[in-house]
Amino acid sequence: MDYLVRFSQFHESFRLAELKALAVVEGIDLKILEYSDDHPFCIIAVPSADAARALIRRAILIQSIHELWGYAPSGLYEDIHADVRARTEPLWSSYATCSFKGQGGQKSLKGNFAQYGLERLVGEFFTADLTNTPLVRRRWMDGIVCDPPYGVREGLKVLGCRDPEKTPNVIVAGENSPSYIAPKKPYSFLAMLDDILEFATQMLVDEGRLSFWMPTANDEDQELNAPTHPCLEIVSVCVQPFNRWSRRLITYRRMPDSQVDQEKLSLHKRAKHEGVTADELNPFRERYFKGFKKEEA
Repeated sequence: MDYLVRFSQFHESFRLAELKALAVVEGIDLKILEYSDDHPFCIIAVPSADAARALIRRAILIQSIHELWGYAPSGLYEDIHADVRARTEPLWSSYATCSFKGQGGQKSLKGNFAQYGLERLVGEFFTADLTNTPLVRRRWMDGIVCDPPYGVREGLKVLGCRDPEKTPNVIVAGENSPSYIAPKKPYSFLAMLDDILEFATQMLVDEGRLSFWMPTANDEDQELNAPTHPCLEIVSVCVQPFNRWSRRLITYRRMPDSQVDQEKLSLHKRAKHEGVTADELNPFRERYFKGFKKEEA
């Protein structure tokens, strides 16, 4: 049956990405019949009313969903009347005494977990360095969601010595002390993105998803390309614009090994990111503080 989806009036580029992702999660056969970023309505087809309810129960950008009882591109009354009758006349008796009033649910932190059915799955929390993760490297995760630091307020850092040859024993000397603070070294922004993709490749199950925010300049000449990996396919790229820069929510899927190009995988090598200072290690930070001005030729 056809349904009318009413979206929120913002984040237009996120709408269909969320809708399609929810259909995959719920196992719903979804067809997008009509949609434009210019208005908040979308006409879809799903198998049943139960499927429609399941489709939006986790949605953030969908305000409501309704059975589509009539639609006429011409806008003529007689066409709408004819379409309503053709679509829904057998249903009229079911709504003879219906008031069409709805009930809203309570919104709370506990309610959010209840909505997703995740109360029993909330585990412990810990802090760790992605490049020195304590997690066993095996493919058991269904999804990974990241909001990595952009390195603007302060330069990115990772565990390790800036100059291990000069201070080779600094880590071993104090690591067993309760007050020990591990040394850190500068970290490349692009290397961080590569590490996130590599981590996802090693941890996600087949068809698992990785999503993270990535900043970039709005100017095409200064835009940072989305990172890639032979085992990951980009599913969607949603853009949230600011002034001279934007951030992109990039979602990947972990392809089954049978779909991975083994030749590309064997040739895949991490790029070497040279630099010492925060600006040298982070092209976005450098452009941010220069106001995203174009370099003079």
